[in-house]
Amino acid sequence: MAAFTGFLDLSQARLVAQGAYRLVYEHADFPGLLVKVLRPEFVDEDGQPISRPGHKEKKFKLGRRLGAFLPTHREIAEFLAFRSKRKNQTGPWPIARIYGFVETGIGLGLISERLAGPDGGLAPTLSALVLAGRFSPRHEDALRSFFQQLDDCHICMSDLNPRNLVFVGNAEGEGRFVAIDGLGCTTFIPVQDWFASINARRNRRRSQKIWRFIERRGVKPGSGADAVTGP
Repeated sequence: MAAFTGFLDLSQARLVAQGAYRLVYEHADFPGLLVKVLRPEFVDEDGQPISRPGHKEKKFKLGRRLGAFLPTHREIAEFLAFRSKRKNQTGPWPIARIYGFVETGIGLGLISERLAGPDGGLAPTLSALVLAGRFSPRHEDALRSFFQQLDDCHICMSDLNPRNLVFVGNAEGEGRFVAIDGLGCTTFIPVQDWFASINARRNRRRSQKIWRFIERRGVKPGSGADAVTGP
């Protein structure tokens, strides 16, 4: 995985998203890339995570050497696991590509691809599509295909939710869903990583929660949530 050398000043960069523990900026020099940095208010002077409001402090901090970068480490490990089996694949991926790192004024930045929607802007999240009443049958088909890819490619998700999936599409209405965050295993014993069947069951349970989220907003998927990945 290539590393970007030098220093990137984010003071004039455009902030395009804010997650639970990271800020996302557009890369000033490469329009097709994003830079993800840890939110400074949630990292102490020793590089350890600070509990966010509403989150309980854990008695034991596993992965202390990685500090607040533990979720980033999981994301990179899952990306490499996926990439190692697809040396020559050039087609669409179900996860966002990672290109390296760069130092910034607010910490180390992870460089990933910028995924665009039909209008050229940032691809909308599944959550945004549903809440805006724009979730259509083509989105449903794309979402079913995405969930199937998670099984076919043995992709482990630590946080599979509507905010971490974006719809990459074109003006003709064709498109696909891509996971932009929440990759990797969080369990102490990574059985998801070891056994594809266990990973598939866990992803299926989480996908059913997503279908219920969609249904609660008045959208009725054509074949029901259980049809997404099978029994």
